[in-house]
Amino acid sequence: MPGVGRRRGAPLGILLLLFEVFGIVGINRVPPITLCVTVFMSTVYLRLFKLPWTSPYDVCISVRHVWFRKEWWRIFYGTVEHTDDMHLYFNMISFIWKGINLEKRLGSLKFLYVIIVFTTLTGGCLVALSGVASELLDAHFLDQCAVGFSGVIFALKVVTTYYWPSTQNTFLGMHLPLSPQYFVWAELLLIQLFVPEASFLGHLAGILVGLSYVKGPLKTMMDAFSSIFAGFPTFRSRPDRSQTREYTRPGAYSQRYEQFIPPGMSEEEQMDEAVRASLFDHNIPSNRNSQSQPSHDAYQETSDSSFSTPSSGLYPNLERLRRRRLLRFS
Repeated sequence: MPGVGRRRGAPLGILLLLFEVFGIVGINRVPPITLCVTVFMSTVYLRLFKLPWTSPYDVCISVRHVWFRKEWWRIFYGTVEHTDDMHLYFNMISFIWKGINLEKRLGSLKFLYVIIVFTTLTGGCLVALSGVASELLDAHFLDQCAVGFSGVIFALKVVTTYYWPSTQNTFLGMHLPLSPQYFVWAELLLIQLFVPEASFLGHLAGILVGLSYVKGPLKTMMDAFSSIFAGFPTFRSRPDRSQTREYTRPGAYSQRYEQFIPPGMSEEEQMDEAVRASLFDHNIPSNRNSQSQPSHDAYQETSDSSFSTPSSGLYPNLERLRRRRLLRFS
């Protein structure tokens, strides 16, 4: 999120972005929301459709414009605007690699929701930090203006390193032997060193928003709001165990167990009784001559005619159950 002051150059960054997406990353690997955001940012930069503004100066985010003049729309317009094609290229490449991981983990709709919230909070946090800096340091922070998506990218970077702490930490191709929780702060300083016109407070605002998501209450608040707004519960309810179940074993007849359940039994007793009752189903074939009959079907080998299978709908005789169990294990 650099300050406004550089001119638009030739669209070399757009060509590099196309080569990166189609030649290196692979268009099939880019999830839909990540791809749509990248295309939208590129079309905004190329002015492929009419925009409510003409230059980055018209939408840049500053305390004077947003807070004092109440131009709140700058928080969103300024985020999708970029000063030049290389600014767009580096932002979109960083966003694509983060989107590939995060969108697959969160889901497309939730990832879009996260982007919208991060955009709003990053812009608001930038205005707040600039206001504090103008009071404590220098009044010129009131007019310091910034545009770009990099503040949101820094917030996504914090979330990415939180979910994947083993991610290799590289900056401009250089590996930095730092813990993931410190790498984002090191990158904040290095970017300011190599790109002095970059907005330090804009990047810092993104880091603070990302930390409030992974360490603070932001994620809980977002989940609660989305659950109320979308009408979905925040927890997965347990299935109703009082519903009718069917117990099936290979080659056997599946039957509703309420047919053999005496009243007054507990749920565990009902389940045990249902399993026992299914053993007496008259539709189960005997397969007496089969050599591959499992050992748990040994009860079918009995020739005791006194143990007749009860007809469907009758309660099983408990005494016969006990005698059959003794016979099975003898």
